Formats: sequence, structure tokens, C-alpha cells
Amino acid sequence: MWPDGSLASPVELELSPRQLDAEPRLVPARSSGARRPPRRGGPGPGAPSSGPDVAYNMSALTPFVPQDKAWMLDADQAARRGEGLDWVVARRLAEYVAASYCNTSNIAAWNCTRCGDPSSEDDESSGPEFELETLAWDAAWDLLGFVGWSNTLQATVIAFRGTDSRSIYNWVTNMRTWRTDLNLTTPGAPANALVHGGFLTSWSGSSLSRSVTRAAAALQRRHGPHPVHATGHSLGGALATICAMELRALHGLHDVRLTTFGSPRVGNAVFAAWLQRVVPEHWRFTHNRDIVPSVAPPYMGFWHLAREVWVLDQAGAATLVGICDATGEDIRCHNSVCHLGLCSSVADHLLYLAEMYTPRPMGC
Repeated sequence: MWPDGSLASPVELELSPRQLDAEPRLVPARSSGARRPPRRGGPGPGAPSSGPDVAYNMSALTPFVPQDKAWMLDADQAARRGEGLDWVVARRLAEYVAASYCNTSNIAAWNCTRCGDPSSEDDESSGPEFELETLAWDAAWDLLGFVGWSNTLQATVIAFRGTDSRSIYNWVTNMRTWRTDLNLTTPGAPANALVHGGFLTSWSGSSLSRSVTRAAAALQRRHGPHPVHATGHSLGGALATICAMELRALHGLHDVRLTTFGSPRVGNAVFAAWLQRVVPEHWRFTHNRDIVPSVAPPYMGFWHLAREVWVLDQAGAATLVGICDATGEDIRCHNSVCHLGLCSSVADHLLYLAEMYTPRPMGC
């Protein structure tokens, strides 16, 4: 699994023996070494043109993939559904989110092991690759995000940390009983758009909302109009979703883009449809049988955003990518591997385009 073709060990994931027994015995996809995602417009890392990363039946030149996943190899369909998806940008955003799990002092100094090269790879005179504007950490709420200027992306990046890996099972268990219970009062929102109050209160009731919006506005003044990427993993994906909504609907920022990794459902179908209009560039990454995107469940009133990018590790074959762009609850993507709508893998939740957890005991 990305980024280096290996899976984290059970010790690193801190799973109990009972939890480990529940994990599927997946074999990571074959890798020909470090690989970079294609540029905008190119196929994702599971398309038929991916080269040596795809395991082929040499007599028929057809990939060894289950029949029910063959649609993921349709390059024309993937190109249509994935129009606008930039894998280089997605990977960089995942790396920023991974950095949010590091020690706060290292994030503040931007010298963590996941913070990347402090200078541009192409030209050292161009200045730092990333300039931190603010570190928004609310210790009372145990919430963290940061805002900064990415010279690589020429954009503001707002990245939110997710739930600690040691508490994911308890958190998910609680979410299975949640209901959409709060009407949005955001200007322009439909009267029947509902979200879970816990997510909205975590954003607006903590110090994150004030710190993040001030920093985003300051960067707009300093650099002029430019894209703003809101991104996050796990609970951070829910916070990024609400953040993107408010930056666009309340604060009038025009080019707000949303990318989440392993995000739970945030609101009902009316909310999801409205947000898709307010923030038209949005991508929701899921991985294998990740436990978190299967909660909170639809039967409690929740609904996903429709632009899903499902990354699937196939035993002895390619890492496949399916892009579902229809209803938000497409049964061919992540939902297809969740028994009764509920997946159970914590290990799949902690590995996306970067490692989404805190290495212990040293941190990063």
C-alpha cells in the first residue's frame, strides 16, 4: 500500500488481538518500487495503462481481477468520472494531512518528519515549499488543524487531524447510533438540510473556526485570489467538509476545494446535494474496507457526497481505483464490501496516499 508499497505492522497500528483477528487477510498490491501518480488528465494508479503495477495474464493480456471489479479497468469510464481529479495534488494533500498527526511543536516549527523538504525541490531560491500561517489546536476539544501557503500548489491548504487510532473502534461504535439532528442556518442552505450536531459543534464551538477562517482570509489578502484546499482524514474529513461549506457560503471565498480521506458521513442527502453545488470540486477517498466511511449509517439519516474515489488493494494484482460519481451511495464502490452497510477494518483506515496515524513512541 502507498507510499512505499508496504503495510504498517500490527504493533504500529496498536490493534488488540481481537481486532487483528477481525482484519481481512489482504495481500498488498504488487509494486515496482516508488511510484508517482499521473498528472491531471492521466489514469489513476489502477488503470490498464499503469504498466508493471498491473498483474496480467500474459496469454490473454488481461488483468487478474474479480469479475465484479472489472468495471474499474474501464479507462474511458474512469476518465469521464474522474475529470478534474489531479493525483499529484491529491497525494500532496494526503501528505499535509499526515503531517497533522505529528507533534504540535514540530508542526509549529514545520520540521516534522512528514513536513517534507523545507525548500522547493526545483529551485531553492523559490523559498519554503510550505509556509505555516497558523496552527489551530484546541486542547479542550482535542482538535487540531493548520493553515498555510503551499508554494507547490500555489494555494492555501487547510488540513485537519483525525481521531487517534487507539480510539477509533469506540468512536465508530458511538457513531452507529447517531442521528442527523441539527438544521443548518447557513445562508442559502435548504430548510431540510440536516447535519450531525457533534460535527458542527466541534467546528463552531471550538477555537478552530475562528483561527482557520482568520488565517484563510489573511492568505487571500496576501496572495490575492487563489484556490483554498480544505482537507482532512477521519473526523478531520468531517471538519474539512463543514469548513469548506462555511468558507464558501458564509465568508464568500469563491475557489474552495474539498478533498477528504476516510471521512464519515456528515449530514443527510439534502445537505450532501446542496454542498455539492456550493463546493463543486470535491473528492472523497475511501480505501478497501475502511471502517469509518460506513458510519454514521444511512438508516440513521446520513448520506455521503457523491464524488467517491475508492482505492482497492487486490491480492496478487493491481491497486485498483474506482470513481463513483452518481448518488453518493454507489453500491459498486466502498459500500460493495461492507456487510449490511458496515465495514470493520481499522488497518484500512490508517493507510491512504500517506500513513494516517502517529508513529509511537517517538511521534513524528
